[in-house]
Amino acid sequence: MPDRTIELLEKHKIALFGAITSKPKEDAAAELSDELKGKGLLYSSPIVGLRQKFNLDICIRPAIPTQESIEFIRKGKDGKIEEPEIDVVIYRQNTEGLYSGVEWTNPLIRL
Repeated sequence: MPDRTIELLEKHKIALFGAITSKPKEDAAAELSDELKGKGLLYSSPIVGLRQKFNLDICIRPAIPTQESIEFIRKGKDGKIEEPEIDVVIYRQNTEGLYSGVEWTNPLIRL
């Protein structure tokens, strides 16, 4: 994560961050430029780093049907919606367990 990005987030205290996934170790290593390869650098997930830096421990995900999603909801013969209406907010903890940034290692394997 570039220092400039962190500085802007600290200054403005706002950001939009879309859904991402962390890269597997091999994929991240393959993307390193030639001058950085073989230097023992490790990939660090930007989203985990941001969560830890700014203490962002909760992800809030509202879930309500949109007009487009209504087409996939079960309807009766009379055309009325048979599914219960969805209007929920999910609060997901983001800085512990799988989101702590501690990668799994096998203690039986020696490097």
